[in-house]
Amino acid sequence: EACCPVSSPQTTCTPRGTDMAYKSCEQTGRTNKSLDHRTDLYSMGVIFYQLLTGILPFTANDPSELIHTILASQPTPPHMIKPGIPEVLSKIVMKLLSKNAEDRYQSAFGLRDDLERIQKGPSTDFPLATHDVSTIERIYGRDSELEHLASNFDRMLESDRPFVTFLHGPSGVGKSATVRHMYDTIRHRHPNTRMPSSKLDQFQKIPLKCFQQVVEELLIDVLSSPPSMVQDWAAHLKLNFDANIGILTSAFPLLRSIIKNPPAINALPPAQNQNRQTLFFTKFLNQFCDAEKPMILFFDDMQWADECTLQQITDFCASSDAHHVMVVIAYRSDEVGDAHPILEMIRTIQNSSVPNVSINLEELGQESISLILKDRLGKIEDEKSLASFFAFQDKRKSIFSPSNDQSFETKERPLLQC
Repeated sequence: EACCPVSSPQTTCTPRGTDMAYKSCEQTGRTNKSLDHRTDLYSMGVIFYQLLTGILPFTANDPSELIHTILASQPTPPHMIKPGIPEVLSKIVMKLLSKNAEDRYQSAFGLRDDLERIQKGPSTDFPLATHDVSTIERIYGRDSELEHLASNFDRMLESDRPFVTFLHGPSGVGKSATVRHMYDTIRHRHPNTRMPSSKLDQFQKIPLKCFQQVVEELLIDVLSSPPSMVQDWAAHLKLNFDANIGILTSAFPLLRSIIKNPPAINALPPAQNQNRQTLFFTKFLNQFCDAEKPMILFFDDMQWADECTLQQITDFCASSDAHHVMVVIAYRSDEVGDAHPILEMIRTIQNSSVPNVSINLEELGQESISLILKDRLGKIEDEKSLASFFAFQDKRKSIFSPSNDQSFETKERPLLQC
């Protein structure tokens, strides 16, 4: 009785050639999150929702409005639409539809286990995902660096001060993969930890773009909260920024979903407008610092950052209002010359009272490569010679890093995952 024909009385937007209504937040391209198998679990949640209720969780009249709805709205739980649906089944679907991939099922095994439990007794409520499978992947040759990063996070929690980590190494060495793995392990100890991230583009040098990216991720998290909490956020921001709230809504369009009808701001020339935005960005980002939800700010590929962006990060790290936040700044050391502005930012922070550390990632050694070969290929003849060959090729960047660290982002995994 819980299932019904797949039909919807509402207007459903499915652009030609796509199925936008079935896409996860990270698939919209607005969150700067990499894709993995958990986006498929989100799409499965949309299908389950549609099977159970007869409607899609999110609908709109045009693609841009639909994307905004997917990012900013929470669907009505299925059991509230059709009372005959078991509440525990409704909770499973809502877990699949979580905005953050970390809050969904981490594997199809955990989902199948919970569905099988419902088959045995659909009226019984139980904690979800107790037999889920962790998606933490093995990372090779980075034990000391991961331990160092985790230690920095713990120091940040204890001191209530920002902690800055500079992570550098040649392109393709695995800086992004190391930070992602660090975050996965930290979330197991501190589940409420957030890691909004930004990845700069060599050919799109937009001032303060990285701040826009991390703030949009944080706003999506706010918009995923119950309506009462979103209203509290709106009141809090209006109280702290008053008539200047319009400066923020102009810089972060997603904020308009929280702040309705913001006051108009005076138009300024581009340079002055940028300075005005910079003045309020630090204060605004500090609003997200929370002891109950510690934060890791990950700024990637910062060798492409402009001086304005670097100064903004410096100001935020030095802010007396910043707390419960670790800032990780990753850059390619082989693309930073002696006169690069990021070096001046590093010197400024190192000479300040802000706790900081610099970590250098080097290419994997022969021992780590030998271990990878064992895990991937099993027992092989002349293992040492083969590992030596791969280590040599890795240093030449001709096999494992053909496209500047993109080998760690591809759906089809490379041989080396460092």
